[in-house]
Amino acid sequence: MIRTGLPVAAEPAPTSRLDRYFFGAEPAGRLRAARAGLAALLLLRLAFGPFADLAGQPAALFHPVWFLRAFQGMPPLGVLVTAQVIGVTAAALAVLGRRERATFFVAWTCLLFLGGLRASRGKIQHNELLLILTCVPFLLAPVGQALSDRRRSWRFGWPIRTGIAVIAVVYFLTGFQKVVGSGPAWVLGDNLRNVMYITLGSDKPPTHVVALFIAERAWLAHLVAAGTLAFELGSVTIVFWPRIRPWFALASVVMHASIYATHGLD
Repeated sequence: MIRTGLPVAAEPAPTSRLDRYFFGAEPAGRLRAARAGLAALLLLRLAFGPFADLAGQPAALFHPVWFLRAFQGMPPLGVLVTAQVIGVTAAALAVLGRRERATFFVAWTCLLFLGGLRASRGKIQHNELLLILTCVPFLLAPVGQALSDRRRSWRFGWPIRTGIAVIAVVYFLTGFQKVVGSGPAWVLGDNLRNVMYITLGSDKPPTHVVALFIAERAWLAHLVAAGTLAFELGSVTIVFWPRIRPWFALASVVMHASIYATHGLD
C-alpha cells in the first residue's frame, strides 16, 4: 500500500436531521449484501414473470406507458424471451459481483422494459414497481465491496438509506390514496368484504377459503382493512426507527402472502 504521509481527512458530519439520515454511515459489506439481494430479486422476477404471455396481443389493446411510446404494438415472442435471458444472465452476474454496476443496470433495464410492457395493456399493473424504484439508488452506488468489509462511510450508507426511504414512500402513498379516495369508509364500509366476494368468481387465488372466511365476518374484514391501512401509513417509521424494520419486513410478507391467498396476485 502506498503511504503519502498526509493526514486522512475526516468525513464531514451531517448537519440537519435529513442529512444525518440519508448520509449516515453504513458498512461497505451491507451495501454489497443489499445490492446482491436486489439482484437476486431481479433474477427471480425476470425468470418467473409471465412476460412470454404478452406476445401476440392485438395492437388495438396496446396502450404503452410513457417510456415505451416508440412501440406500436407488443413486441414478438423472440424479443420478450431475449430480454428475459439477458436480464436473468445479468442479474446472476450482479449477484456474483461480476462487473456489478453494468450487470445490475442491464438486469434492472430488462425488468423495466418487460414490466412496462405488462403495464401497457390498458390497465396499469404495479407488480414490479416497488422493486424497480428501490433499485434506482443502487444504480449509482459504489461497487467492489466484499461482504466482510466493515468499513463505514456515508458513501456506503446513502444508497441503502435512500432505498429504505423509497420503500416507505411507496407504501405510504398506497395508504394515502385509500384515505383520499374513500376516507373512513375504506375501513368502516363494506369495501373489503365486497372485494373478497368478487374474488370468489376468479380462478386466480390458490383457494377461496381465506377470502370467504374474511368476507363472512364483517368485524374481521374491518380489522383487516384497518390493519392494512395502519401498516401502509405507518411505513414512514422505518426511515427513522431502525428497530422497526425487521417487524415491518415481517408484516409486509404477511400482507402480500394474504393478498396472494385471497386474490392470487403476486
